[in-house]
Amino acid sequence: MIHPRFLVLIVVAVMLTAGTAAAQAPQPAGTPSTQPRKPVKPPTVDLEKAAKRPRPGQVLPGEPLPTPADQPDDTSVDQPASPPAAIPLSDGSQTPALPIDQAVPSLLSGASPFAADDWPLAVRVLGISGKSDGVQVRSWREGQPTEWIALRRGTELTELSEVRTGLHTTASILLENAVRIDLGRLSRVALSRPHPALELATVSIDLLRGRVDAYPQAVDNAGLSILGIALTGPELTKTRRVPFRIEHDAFRGTREQVLISP
Repeated sequence: MIHPRFLVLIVVAVMLTAGTAAAQAPQPAGTPSTQPRKPVKPPTVDLEKAAKRPRPGQVLPGEPLPTPADQPDDTSVDQPASPPAAIPLSDGSQTPALPIDQAVPSLLSGASPFAADDWPLAVRVLGISGKSDGVQVRSWREGQPTEWIALRRGTELTELSEVRTGLHTTASILLENAVRIDLGRLSRVALSRPHPALELATVSIDLLRGRVDAYPQAVDNAGLSILGIALTGPELTKTRRVPFRIEHDAFRGTREQVLISP
């Protein structure tokens, strides 16, 4: 007869043997393994060694510079075969094509926004909102601009002038004591009037960018401005005698709307 203590040991040994055999048995395809996997360490990149590796065209300290023979031949650059072709017009005639920098005058190149017969306006700054130096003006004398300078409240201008506002500033300006204009942020206008010999009672506002609101201050019995307000800007040339807003940006173009006088 087997002692009960030995019987327990035999049962435990049988159970351990069965568990080991089950763990070593082949698993069917597609069955996820329960064995822990060792982490895969990414390869180490030696940055110092890579930095010392020579690169094409690199000149290291102490080495001579490339000789002219090593430089590319300038004669291999393609040259234009002929000048730009003429542009046909709707009436059948042709006009020579100009390069972009000549065909489109740019404000950045210093091109004057005024015509030869434009005349200065009487301009007075009524108020500035925002940074004190955020509104600037420059005058034009004999076709040449002066430097941009800061405008202050109460400043009066008697020359052909451009006015611009900054990102956080607006300005209110009185023209000829008859028309008030409010410039929005990042706006720029050129202010003038026709030559006195033309006897045209108008003020000219050339919007170069941004937004301007105009409010007649001197009106007749019908409530219309005694001075015509000539609007000039991208895609717009009109004359108004009522309050209006004109604004222009590169995304939505030029827009105009009639305002209610404040």
